[in-house]
Amino acid sequence: NNDNDNNKQDETDLFKKQLLDEWLLLYSKDIYQGLLPLYIALPSALAEFSSFYVTNEMVKSICCAMCTIPTDYILSNNLKPLFHSDDNESTLSEPIQTVFNYLYRLLCLTPNRPLQYSAYHLLNKLLPHISSTLILKTNNETIAEDNKTCRLPGSMLEALERTENTIKQLLNENDFVEEHLLDDHGHEIISERSPTIVVTDKEHIIIGELLNYKLLLNLINCYLSVEQRYTYKLMLQEKKLVDRFLLIALGLIPANPVYNDPLSMQVSSITKKLTHSKSMFENDIQLNPNGDLTSTYTIPHLACSVYIQCLSLIPALVREWYHNQTKRIRDAVDRVTQKYVSPILIQQELDTASTLKDINVGETGLFTVKKHSNTREITAIYNIETSRVEICIRLPMNYPLSIASVECTHHVGFTKEQWNKWMFQLKTNLIQNNGGIADGLLHWKQNIDKTMQGIEECSICYCILHTNNELPKRTCRTCKKKFHDACLFRWFRSSNKSTCPHCRANF
Repeated sequence: NNDNDNNKQDETDLFKKQLLDEWLLLYSKDIYQGLLPLYIALPSALAEFSSFYVTNEMVKSICCAMCTIPTDYILSNNLKPLFHSDDNESTLSEPIQTVFNYLYRLLCLTPNRPLQYSAYHLLNKLLPHISSTLILKTNNETIAEDNKTCRLPGSMLEALERTENTIKQLLNENDFVEEHLLDDHGHEIISERSPTIVVTDKEHIIIGELLNYKLLLNLINCYLSVEQRYTYKLMLQEKKLVDRFLLIALGLIPANPVYNDPLSMQVSSITKKLTHSKSMFENDIQLNPNGDLTSTYTIPHLACSVYIQCLSLIPALVREWYHNQTKRIRDAVDRVTQKYVSPILIQQELDTASTLKDINVGETGLFTVKKHSNTREITAIYNIETSRVEICIRLPMNYPLSIASVECTHHVGFTKEQWNKWMFQLKTNLIQNNGGIADGLLHWKQNIDKTMQGIEECSICYCILHTNNELPKRTCRTCKKKFHDACLFRWFRSSNKSTCPHCRANF
């Protein structure tokens, strides 16, 4: 009987595979290529015809189908061309520009959640194909940091500009600080306000805005090169988009960011108890076009998703923003972060660092990393021939709003000057780096390796490898000191002079 059951299962699996292969080979492309124009035209159909002809269930079905479309079919679409005036110099192909612009209209202008959610999923599929075209070279060939710039697609920028006034109004109506202040007895004030933001006709604008933020942050993961990530994050900072992400997201986070799911139970990483309640930070929002589209938690849940994404992907930029705020705002941000977000991110950092384990370096070197969850500590030990260095990184309760502390627990075989420089490098890297602790440790190790190879350090930051992975390539003709392009450019810009930081000779 068991053999018969196994044979039947094998036959069923084979039939499913054959059916899928036949679908992909004969039908899928034509059906999807026909469905894409229909999907793009749905907003017009919804506006022109009554719900009798275009029902919500029909819209949801089409949106769900579009979420399964292979990326290749999106890239080779036959849609009527649609270009943006700001993309004249874009190197993207006509079909990609066209579908990207159509999808952004659906994302930001359509008061229909299934269309917004599905547009978000389709745009996510396109991000890897547009990311490489956003980092551009300028005409300045002298300094590397000044030689690269990042230009966002016109549709993305237009979406941000279009909603600017609405967002300002929203910030005036919703005070995050008031939501998270303590009373005179030190008890947290839980707002009587519902966890949803009542925005009536503006609801789809806020959802589109938050989804746009998520796409802008998702782009970071499309860049494999450290240098490209550095350039992209610099653009976010220069355009003050980080300020906007944080002000809006924090303004929409409810005082008690949890929701009930009666169909499931889980252990909260915060309370360590089995509960029906789910944290909006622990459980990322599921943007299902066929899901519950009347949920009152959508906007606050999206806001929580954007905030934890910022803390994960651009912690140094968030930290800089945080320290520039008033004490009143810092206290409120610190409270919600420490209670709901930091425990999640700390555990992620510990788990990621522990995956480094033992890294063999040549024949005589060994780099070891261990985590200590109870004390929120990471220890790193680097044995190089007869030398040894051991450090301990301790994560604060409100990480990453506060930086991790670094302590040397043991070192043998290095001069005091060498060791002080390496400790300075690691601390600087952890402050400025927009990656995780594991990234910082690997970067620190690579700097030690380069030092052992006899490569000269930058005379500004005292590192050999810059955070963008660049070596010191600029040499002063007078004092012969070396500098990173990025460090030198920053020095020129802050001093308003093109002189050597060391000897003050003209560079």
